Amino acid sequence: MSQPVIIQIENIYYPILAIVGVPANLVTILILLRGRCGLTKCITHYLLAMAIADLMVLIFEVILYEINDAYFSHSFLNYTPICSLNLVLLFVSIDLSVWFTVAFSFDRFIAICHQTLRMKYCTKKCCNVVLAVICLFGILQNIPTYFIYEPREIIDNIPWSCYTKPSFYTLTMFIVHFWLDTILTPFLPFILILLFNALTIRHILVANRIRIGLRSNKCSENHSDPEIKVRRKSIILLLVISGTFILLWMVNFIFFISVHFINAQFLEASYDDPATIAEQSGYMLRCLSSCTNTFIYAASQRQFRDELMHVGERVNYLKQFGFFMRESAFHPQYIKEAIPYGHAQHIHRTCSDEEKRDRHLKVLKGSLIRMGYDVQPMDYQFRHATMKSHNDLLRRQTQDMTDRVPFVTQYFPGAEKLCHVLHSLQHVIDNDENLAKIFAVPELLEFK
Repeated sequence: MSQPVIIQIENIYYPILAIVGVPANLVTILILLRGRCGLTKCITHYLLAMAIADLMVLIFEVILYEINDAYFSHSFLNYTPICSLNLVLLFVSIDLSVWFTVAFSFDRFIAICHQTLRMKYCTKKCCNVVLAVICLFGILQNIPTYFIYEPREIIDNIPWSCYTKPSFYTLTMFIVHFWLDTILTPFLPFILILLFNALTIRHILVANRIRIGLRSNKCSENHSDPEIKVRRKSIILLLVISGTFILLWMVNFIFFISVHFINAQFLEASYDDPATIAEQSGYMLRCLSSCTNTFIYAASQRQFRDELMHVGERVNYLKQFGFFMRESAFHPQYIKEAIPYGHAQHIHRTCSDEEKRDRHLKVLKGSLIRMGYDVQPMDYQFRHATMKSHNDLLRRQTQDMTDRVPFVTQYFPGAEKLCHVLHSLQHVIDNDENLAKIFAVPELLEFK
C-alpha cells in the first residue's frame, strides 16, 4: 500500500532540507565567528545566536524527529521518553529561533530610531544578557511539554513514539499552556516584528525625505547620495527578513489558532485529513525558515559574500593540497621553504588574471601563517615564484629520463644516514647477477 502524498513529499523534502540547511548554518556560524563582516559585535552576536538556533531546529526537528521517523522508525530515538525529550528540545530551539529574531529586530529599531538609548542598549554586554534571558525563558516555558505526550503504541511492554494525550485538549492546565505557547510563539513575535520593522522603516523614510530636502537646497544638480543607498538597503533587508519569517510561519500559525475552533488535533495518524495536511505543510515551511537567513545575508551583505568566497577557497585548497606541513615539523628546512614556493607557483601558473591570482595568494598566505610559517621568508618565496611569466610556466617542460629506482621512506630525524647505509650495502646488489641488472644505477633516496 502506497504512502499518502504528504508523507512521500516529506520523505524527500526533509533530507534535502538537512543537506542544504545544516552546512549553510555551519558556514554562517564560521563566518560570523571570524568577525570580519564589518558588523558591530552586538549585531554579530544576534546573527550568531540566530544561526545557532536555526541549526538546532534542523538537528532536533528535521534530523532527529522527521528524518528519524521516516527512515529509522524503530531506533531508540522513538522510545517514548527520548521522543518526548527530543520534542521539548525541538520546541525550545523553535522558540529561541523566533525570539532571537524579535530581539534582533528590536535592537535595530533602537539603534536607528532612538540614538540616545542606543549607547546603553546596543552593547555587547546588553546583547549577552538579552540572549541569556531568552534562553532561560525558552527552556522553562517548554518543560511542561514533556508531559503532554503518551506512547502511540506499546510493543513488548516498551512505549514507542509520541502521541498527544486526549487530556491536552480538556485539562485547564494544558489549555492555558497551549494558549500561552501560541501567544508567545508565533502570535506575539508576528506583531512585534511587524511593529518594530514598520517603525524602523517609517523613521528611515522620514529621515530620507529630510536629507533629500536639505541636499536639494544646497545643490540643484542630481547627485546620488550614498547614505540614501545604505538606508534603502537596510529597508530591503528588514522587509526580506520579516516578510520571509511571516510568510513561512503563516500556515503553522493559522493551524495553531484553528485547533481550538475546528475538530483538529496535533500529530493525527490520518494523513489524508485536510487539517493534518495543513499541519504538516506548516511544519515544512517553518523548517524552511531555518535555512533562509544565510541566503539573505549572502544576497544583501557584500562582506558576507567575500567571507563566503574565502571559506570556499579555503575548502578548495584543502581538497587540492590537503593540510600543509607545520613549520615546526622536524623535516629539513629546504623542504619547508619549498612549500610556499611550490604552491605559489602552482597558483601563478593556474591563474591568468593577476587580480584572482593575488586573491588566491592571500588565502594561501593566511593558511600558511596559521601553520606557523614566517611572513618575511614566505613573501620572498612568493615573489620568487611569480617572477617567471605565466606563459613560460605553461610551456611543457621535458625532463631527462632516468633508470634510477627510488627508495622512498617516511622522513624522520637522521634519515639522511640511510644514504651511507645504502652505499655500504651496495656490494650485496652488485654481487647478485639479477639485482645488478635491475639496480644498474645506485638507487635514489627520497623522503615523504
